Parts: sequence; C-alpha cells; structure tokens
Amino acid sequence: MSRFVSLVFLSLLAVTHPVFAGVDELKKLVDESLATDVLDERQAGWIAQIENYGAVTPVDQWRVKYMKSHWRYWMVDRLVKHAKPSTLGAVATTLDKLRYNLSPKYMDQLLSVYEATEVDAQTEETLAKVIATHGDPIRSHFYLSKIQTPLTRQRADKLAGPDRPLNISPMDPSVQWQHTGWLGQDSQSLDEYEHEDGRVTIRGVSFQAGDVVVIDHNKFEDGLNIAMSIPRSQATHSGVVVFVHHDGKVYPAVFEINVGLRLVPLQTYVSPAFSSHVEVLRSDRRKQASEDEEKQLSDLALRMLDRQMGYDFNAIPVPKGGYDEMLKKGQLCVMCSSLVDVVEKSCGVDHEIPMSLVAPGVVPNLHAVGLEKLAKQRCYLSPTDLLLTKSLRHVGTIDNGFLSNVLREFVMGGEDVNVSMGYLISKKDMDVQKILDSNPLATTVYLAMDAVDPDRADHDKKGVVSSAGRWMIRNTGRAALNSLIGLNERTRIHAPPYLLPVMMTLGSGSRESVSYLGSTLPSGFPEREAIPAKGEPQVEFEPLFRVLGSQKAFDIQEAEANSEVRRAIQAALSKAGVLGWFKDR
Repeated sequence: MSRFVSLVFLSLLAVTHPVFAGVDELKKLVDESLATDVLDERQAGWIAQIENYGAVTPVDQWRVKYMKSHWRYWMVDRLVKHAKPSTLGAVATTLDKLRYNLSPKYMDQLLSVYEATEVDAQTEETLAKVIATHGDPIRSHFYLSKIQTPLTRQRADKLAGPDRPLNISPMDPSVQWQHTGWLGQDSQSLDEYEHEDGRVTIRGVSFQAGDVVVIDHNKFEDGLNIAMSIPRSQATHSGVVVFVHHDGKVYPAVFEINVGLRLVPLQTYVSPAFSSHVEVLRSDRRKQASEDEEKQLSDLALRMLDRQMGYDFNAIPVPKGGYDEMLKKGQLCVMCSSLVDVVEKSCGVDHEIPMSLVAPGVVPNLHAVGLEKLAKQRCYLSPTDLLLTKSLRHVGTIDNGFLSNVLREFVMGGEDVNVSMGYLISKKDMDVQKILDSNPLATTVYLAMDAVDPDRADHDKKGVVSSAGRWMIRNTGRAALNSLIGLNERTRIHAPPYLLPVMMTLGSGSRESVSYLGSTLPSGFPEREAIPAKGEPQVEFEPLFRVLGSQKAFDIQEAEANSEVRRAIQAALSKAGVLGWFKDR
C-alpha cells in the first residue's frame, strides 16, 4: 500500500489541473506534504479507511479523527499562505477537497489575492464555491458579494445557506425561543439552502430527514463522558436531522436534547460556533427519505417538543415502541444518543446498536453523585456507539477546528492520560461537598433544581447543600430563576439534583484550564522555525507548541504521552483548582 494512498487526490492535481502542475512552488509544497516521512504504513492505512468506519477499530477511529483533522488544518494553513494570482484556482480546488472550515482570516487572505489582479472566470467560480461551501457562515455572504461570477449570482448564496447562523449556544437550556421559537423565520427555511430531491447540501455534505449527526460541541467544558466509556468516546453529542413542516414551509433542523428537547437550525448546528467536528450517518433503510417519512419525523419531533423531556444522566434504555411506550411507562427523560434510538424505534426501526461499557474506575464516582442506576447498569448508549452501528453508514464529515478539539482532548483526556480530567475521575474520588463549596453559583443552581421538585426525598442526601448559597434564592426567586434558565417540571434533569452543580463546577474548571492553555497558543500553526518565548507561559508551553504546530503527522497518543505536555496539562488544572477536588483512593 502506498504511504499516502488516502491522500491520492492531492497527488492527482498535477494531472487534472494544468495550472497547478505548472506552478513549481505550490507543487513542491504539496509534494513535500506527501513525502514518505509524513505517514508510516500504519497511519496511512487508518486514514485510507476513515470513510468506512466499520473497517477500523474504535481505538483506531479515535486516533484517525485527530490525525485527519490535523492534516486538514496543516494543509489549509500552508495552502492559503502560498496563494497568489497564478495559483489561486489550484489552491481553491484543493481547499474544496480538504473540506476544512475557512476562518475569516483565511478568507481575507484569499480575497486579497483575488483583488490584486484579474483572474479567469473558472478561478472566480472555484473561489466563490469554496467560500460559499467552506467559509465561516457568519461572513461568507459578505465575501461572496465581492466576487462577481455567474456562480455567485446563481448558486453560491444557496450553497452558503441562510445569511448567518442563529445565535443558539451549544449547551444552553431549551427555553421557548430556542426549542421552537425560531420556526417561522423565512431566513431559516428550506428556500435559503441549496436543495434537491428532499436533500439539503451544506458544507459539501448532503443531508436528508432522518440522518444522524454525531458531533463535538465547540465548548471546552464538554466531554466529561470520555472518562466513562469503553470504548473511549470519540464524540460528545448527537442528534437527528428533521425537516420541520411549519405553516406551509419546511425548516431543516437537528432535533436534540440539552436541558430539554429542542430544534436547532441545520446551518447553525454545523457552524463553527456550535460544532467543532461533525460526522453524518444515514440508515441503510433510508437511502432516500420519502415525503411521508419526512412528515412522520417532523410530526414526531413537534409532538415530543410539545410534551418536553428532561436529560437522563442515568441512561435508561429505550423500550421497543419508542416514544409512545416511554409515555406509558412514565419514562419522560432521554439522553442525546438515546434520543436517536427513540426516534428510530418510534418509526418502527430497531437498530442493533452496540452499548458502551462504563469504565470500572469511574463507578465509585457515579455512586458519589447518586447515579446508582447507571453504576449498576454498567453500560449506556454513547455517541461513539452510533458511529459503530453497522446499519448507519457514514455519508460526510464537517471539520471546523483542530485546535479546539485537541486542546479539549488534552484536558479531558481519559483514564490512561495521567493528570487529565478523565484520569482524575477514573482514578480518584471526588469530594462532592468540596466541589460545591468552591462554587456558590453551582449551589444556587442546585437550589433552583430543588425548587422544581421540592418534595424529592433525596434533595439533602450526603449533606451537599452549602449554607453559603441558601440565602441567594428564596421561594419567588426560585421560580424566577427556574424560568430564566429554562427549567420546569418537564425539563428538569433526571438525576440527583446536586449532580448538575457538580458537573457545572467541573466543567467551568476545565474550561478555565483549557482557556489558560489556549491563551498561550499562537493564532495559527507556526512555520517550522522555533517559537520565540514571550514570558513565562510561552516557555512553559513550548513543548505543547511543538507537538501541535511543527509536526506534519500528528498522533494524539504520542502527544499525550509526552511528559512535558503532561506537565503543561497538570499546571493548567492546578491553576483552575481542579486537582483539589479529588482525593486518592
């Protein structure tokens, strides 16, 4: 097997695009990227099979995800920097094949090259297509207005989707405007997307009703579940694509649960502000969604939204029969990945989905926060399990950001990554009271949860109510806070009420840690030269820079095993106070 068989499209550019072949500098750049020292046989084999998830093991998939994302980032950075009028068409064509999000910085650079001289019509159209398809959606229409081509007038605006994503946060509670209130906005309807035969094309990927999306949120504090699963989780969230029929129009969206069920416009969901990495899966039985199936999914989502449900941290399995059977049982809760199972079983489909095991080391901490059901069950449906389901086929990837993914991975880690959050949760006992006492806001939220259901017998279990927060909210104040944060009797978390503040505190601590790491990183990957030290943090994190920026081939396990990188992670967690929340077993 060729050492770069999976990247053969780049080596073919010299043949298929004469402009590219005639530009020595750009050709040398790509040839260098494909040199035999970039990938060894093992890595090349994994990347070659990335489009077929069934062909590699879960561990390999997790590593390949970061390798390929790093490759895209590395290539985009260098291609854009080397773009000039004579190479602009070839650069744009290659960027389209890489399918990596183009930040405003990169679009600025491409547009400045375009405006520097006249280019041929084909180059204009290629540039318009790559900006429409892969440009940051917040500003892509602005950049398209600067390029006057037939493609811009006829297709580019549709390729880019709605004017801009709605301002919906990835991890906010599902207050009314968020879960259905945006329906009826013409700017978010099917008419604003490129669509044909019941499918919408956005970011170069074709979506249809019923598709499953498995994502990483673009939130540093997301991903604590990676410490809980075997195989190790390679994604943090999931949802189902639904084309919602509302007042005579159709609205492409993703149906998901956060704090309550909600619909998120499709373009918003796959945008860099919401998701850092998206995998799109399609059921074997739904190779082409019919109008009846599309309407069935829309009706189901709206019916479930009208009743609402709470997030289920105990991960109770979905019964056969789906939603109607859950209502009979009084099972009014669901987690993000099992929502996919609810939708499919409600439509008469029962996929054979493998279940992740709970890592043995985390079981004591599940008991500590009151998740006895999950601890006893010892398995749950994770987003990774959807990726491993044989009847769900991979149909596309949207990659929005290597740095945000890998920084979170360094901090969240797993039970084998010493000093990471995953290691701490798997190897050490949480001091729940100490965690709550360290965050008065968390205690306030706990009290709000208690107010939602004040008769719950376990609300004072383990004495976790901190007196520091009791005065902060009273009876009327509790009701107001419940309303503000989107909690009610139907969207409350289905878990011991003190679990949410514990997770909030752990999450805010890890977010601070990652921000500390991120604040010391350069805005883009450095060139091969050494990075000059700029104060103590730069010196401290220089090994991390080298791992992220100077290697053509990136391997997450090698990076995590680097002792200097581990010291950097430990320093960040220590600065955030996270290390003090755990005690040795």
